[in-house]
Amino acid sequence: MLPTLKLAVDMLLAIFLMAFSVDRSRAVIHIYAASNKTMVLECPLNKTAETQIVWLKNNQTLKFNSRISLFEKHGLKISALNYDDDGEYTCVSGDNKTSEPKQLQVTSKPKIQIQEPFRKHVREGVNVIRKCRSHGIPRPTVEWFTNRHQRVNISDNSTSQTARMKVVETIDGNTTLVTLTISPVLYSDNGVFTCIASNRHSTVMESSRVDVRYSPKMTSLFNTTTRVVHWWEKAVVNLTCTADGNPFPTITWSPEAEDGDSVLNCSNEERIAESTIARSNCWIRSVNSSYQGGNYSCFAENNLGKTLVHSFVVQRIYPPPPVQFRLAEVTSKAFIMEVHVPRDDDSPPPRYVKIKYRATTGNFKHEFMSEIDENGNSNISLPGILPRKHYEISMAAVNKAGYGLWTSTIQESGDMLPTTTTTTQKIPSYNITKNDHNSSAQVNNPRNASSSATSSWLSVILSLVLTAAGCQLTFHEKLVFLRHCDFLLDFKKNDFNET
Repeated sequence: MLPTLKLAVDMLLAIFLMAFSVDRSRAVIHIYAASNKTMVLECPLNKTAETQIVWLKNNQTLKFNSRISLFEKHGLKISALNYDDDGEYTCVSGDNKTSEPKQLQVTSKPKIQIQEPFRKHVREGVNVIRKCRSHGIPRPTVEWFTNRHQRVNISDNSTSQTARMKVVETIDGNTTLVTLTISPVLYSDNGVFTCIASNRHSTVMESSRVDVRYSPKMTSLFNTTTRVVHWWEKAVVNLTCTADGNPFPTITWSPEAEDGDSVLNCSNEERIAESTIARSNCWIRSVNSSYQGGNYSCFAENNLGKTLVHSFVVQRIYPPPPVQFRLAEVTSKAFIMEVHVPRDDDSPPPRYVKIKYRATTGNFKHEFMSEIDENGNSNISLPGILPRKHYEISMAAVNKAGYGLWTSTIQESGDMLPTTTTTTQKIPSYNITKNDHNSSAQVNNPRNASSSATSSWLSVILSLVLTAAGCQLTFHEKLVFLRHCDFLLDFKKNDFNET
């Protein structure tokens, strides 16, 4: 009897569980709709024009009004959706057939608000708190970004004790509250902080200015207050002073002039790109060549303090010393010069030497720049040298202060023959023929030695005469002159012998 009763109870329990599971297995369709929009729900049951449809919300008969009504006899139309429309909707036909439920959730864009403090300005070193609250469906995520567009992560146990900026998140339903704490606030935090809230519908943001008040500070990339500036004769030196301060600082310079040797012309401070940075420029113009430099300082000041921003030490520098050079080698193409520039404590090391050279009897001039090494040495080739010419060579070293004194010398090329083809006029031979004098007979060689000796003496005499007269002849002109002198001597000698 007892086993039979137990079997009957198990069967009834199994039937109950099967019925329960079938009933709960109906798929729930989730529908998300934005607030203030219009939505239509279709009834999926088989129906005819005569079928009566009843809509249920949360298993209660739905009452129609101006905002909720039937759509084409069977559908459900809801206008101007709001949060009260959230719920489970089903349709029931006249033969008691029920559709699968549709879960409606009305969503909304995030709304955001920052709780501003009563005091708008804070001094550097205090704590600053900003709270950002956002509500939306689905619940929005909220983040804080610094004045340098960097996201502040939500604090945890590992960072809450070390981070200067902390973010704590509090969730209440569809509302998120994120609190930003800056402890302590620095002058670099001065600027706009931004709170951003977002969900699947939209992203919104709101900003809060953290107005940090601080005394002026140096903003230059140089990590030292004192700077050395070089000045040289006829140069104009620009001194720039920049300082960051809130309130906006004023900049002053000292001294305005020193010993009457220079004048410091300065501009009023200007604001850089609507920031808290002030900038002032000064120019040093020497009114006396004996000016040797001086010390100049700029100060920035606001109602929180006065700061020495820069001390400029202006030092006079000079062009390089004269170049020392000598002829090291004569090749078939060029002069090779050994060059040295001595060191001078008041002169920056030169990097280049300017070379000029030309033949003393010509107008064409060569000039170029040549690098020297860190010790001031170099071997410089002077190309384009022709044989048996005198060349005037000048050199000067160059640094940032300008050209040094020019050093010049006269160098003779001698009898070297360039291997490159030149466009100079062909030099005629000493062995002149009778054709030059309307004769077909050639002058014999026995007289060449005496003629050459005579020509050498004539060349010396000619050079002395021309030098005393201040005249110069080209090499070709000298040869033509000597040819005719040699010919006349030969002609007179022949006349004497014939006589």
